[in-house]
Amino acid sequence: MTNRRHRIVIIAIVLSGMLGACGSDADTSAPATDRTEVAPVESTEPAATAAATSVATTAVSTESGGVPEVLVDRWVGPPRAVGNLGTGTAAAFVEISDGFVVYETGIADNPKAFDSDLVATDADTIEMTLVGDVLDCVDGAVGSYRWSLSPQATTLTLTADDDECAARQAALEGQWTHTACKLEGRNCLGIVEAGTYSTNRWNPYGEFTYGQATFTLPDGWAVTYDSQAALFLGSADDYTKSIDGDPEPAWGLRSWADVAAAAPDSDDCSSGPTDQPDPNVGLGAANIAAWMVALPTLEATRSTMTIGGLPAEVVDVEIAEGASVCDWGVILIVSRTSNPDPFNYGVSPGQHMRFILIDVLPGRTVSIALDDGGHPGFDALAEVAMPIVESFVFAPTWPTT
Repeated sequence: MTNRRHRIVIIAIVLSGMLGACGSDADTSAPATDRTEVAPVESTEPAATAAATSVATTAVSTESGGVPEVLVDRWVGPPRAVGNLGTGTAAAFVEISDGFVVYETGIADNPKAFDSDLVATDADTIEMTLVGDVLDCVDGAVGSYRWSLSPQATTLTLTADDDECAARQAALEGQWTHTACKLEGRNCLGIVEAGTYSTNRWNPYGEFTYGQATFTLPDGWAVTYDSQAALFLGSADDYTKSIDGDPEPAWGLRSWADVAAAAPDSDDCSSGPTDQPDPNVGLGAANIAAWMVALPTLEATRSTMTIGGLPAEVVDVEIAEGASVCDWGVILIVSRTSNPDPFNYGVSPGQHMRFILIDVLPGRTVSIALDDGGHPGFDALAEVAMPIVESFVFAPTWPTT
């Protein structure tokens, strides 16, 4: 059988001048944007979607040997233990093509394992044949797996009937979430059904690990961007209409890792939007919030809430009437270190915005912004977005065995 390994081409996203970022790596940089203001153990299963808690088998007509089209995808989940290769820290992937399956381990030194030829043996059963020796598994080892999908095919569940390669079974069995990112080379989830999901790459804690945050989405939402710097959640309808996911629809939740207060723009705005921290403002959510409400260019109110057991500062902002600001508005947050890339984000003239600031560690602050730029109407956005904000849970690592 032909070996159908796929080479994933990673593209660098060149960030706009307004974003103020010098992107270098598609997996680490902040995303480009079309906005006028500047954007930028016990279980090893991924957080289950609501639909996945009662996964139903999806009957698919297929001739014996053909892989059902609904399975052809790049499925993501938490890292599993892979025999004596160890357990990864980055996301694991099961990439299924027509006739081949590749497992990406999330282990830097051993990124792939268990390449196998793949055929369908029944409407809900697939058979894998190992290509080459792996650990104590020999070339030609056969495994039979039943599969089922959640109602909207967001979550795949693999259950082994039998596998001559026990290490492959330990790695593949369980739940996986589809990736449907429109940006080439990215692994964001794209449009999903209602349920609870994990981040793949977003890096609030500074260690490149899977699942540093989970969140619960209703139907009609999409995970439109997931990088070390940024996590964007937006409208599924907007995402459907976007061209290759870029420019990104500017409506929804815009979350940034490791933020600081922005330095002032130049008086004549000639230097473009700032992407540097203000050295006169202390680190941490409380300091950033106090600085925001004191800015003379803003009308701002401050409150508090709790997110995932962590205290959070909430600042609602608008540009003050008559304030003299640059065309792009007022930049409020930037990357604390510009590592891996600088980013910046702020409020536009005529816009109401809400910034929610959470200290996940001392000196490391996450910002979640409610941004209605694509569909002006803050109250309507807040009604659907605040329950999502309240669902966030942060953790430095995903539990593994």
